[in-house]
Amino acid sequence: VYALVPLGAAAMLKGDPAWAARILGARASVSERTGARVVVQVIHDLGARAERDARAELGAERYASAFAAGRPASIDSLLKDIDAHLAR
Repeated sequence: VYALVPLGAAAMLKGDPAWAARILGARASVSERTGARVVVQVIHDLGARAERDARAELGAERYASAFAAGRPASIDSLLKDIDAHLAR
C-alpha cells in the first residue's frame, strides 16, 4: 500500500493522470482486501494530492473510470505498466 501511493504521485509527475487513478484504484483495493492503511502523514498527503490532481485533470467521470480499472490490477500488471511508461 505504501509503495503504490508514491507510484501514483510519480504517474502524476509524469503527466499521466489516468495511470495515477488506476494505481490509486489498485491501492484502494489492496487496502480493502488486506486492511493495510497508510498511517504515515507524508505518504497520506502525497496520495491525497495525487488523487486531487488526477481528479482535476480528468474530471469526475474519467477519474472514476480509470480508478475502477485499477481496482482489479495485480502487482504484475502494475509492473508491466511501469515498464511501458519508462519505455516512452
